[in-house]
Amino acid sequence: MRLSYVTDIDTKNKKQIFNNILASMRVQSDNGILYVNVQKLENICGDIMDMAAAITKVSDISLLKRETIKSMFYEYFDKYITETF
Repeated sequence: MRLSYVTDIDTKNKKQIFNNILASMRVQSDNGILYVNVQKLENICGDIMDMAAAITKVSDISLLKRETIKSMFYEYFDKYITETF
C-alpha cells in the first residue's frame, strides 16, 4: 500500500509517531510504500490485521493538525462544562 499524499509527515513529532506505529505493528515503509514481511503462511491473517491497524493509525495522524485539535478541545471543554455544571 502506498502512503497517501494527503497524510503529511512534516514534523519531527509526527515522524516519531509514524515510526512508532509501524514498529508496533511490524509494518515497514520504503519511500511511502507500506508493507509487511509475511514470515509464515499460517500467520498471514494476523499480518493482514496488523497492516490494517497500521493503516488506520497512520490515517489518524492527519487529525494531529493544530486547528483540528484546537476545535476538538473547545468542543470537549464545552461538553464537559455543560454536563458538569
